[in-house]
Amino acid sequence: MTMPDEPLGPQRLTEVSELAAKLAEKALADRLRHGAVPVQSVRALAAAAMLLDEYGLEPPPLAVDLLRRVRDDEAHVDEARGASEEPEPFSDEPSKQDDRSEEPGKIARLFGALRGVPQA
Repeated sequence: MTMPDEPLGPQRLTEVSELAAKLAEKALADRLRHGAVPVQSVRALAAAAMLLDEYGLEPPPLAVDLLRRVRDDEAHVDEARGASEEPEPFSDEPSKQDDRSEEPGKIARLFGALRGVPQA
């Protein structure tokens, strides 16, 4: 994920953070009720967390916790099936790193395993 051409202002970044927190609450409720988080929610939370990280802001703690749980759940699924299958790509778009650094940010590294989340 690369930063947009025009930087987001503090108000927009606050809105992104607030929306990510609300989505994380809803996704956690889905996980508790149905045992799974919709793939679209995982993608949106990961994108919001990475965007906030690119601007040097901490993502909402609940969003980070939920994404870690999804990553851990997927790791257990991979272990159960012997990790013999190649995981499906997380996105159809090629990965693009920010030109400001040579290695991905901590959020990108943390959720790199989410690329194996099956698409619905």
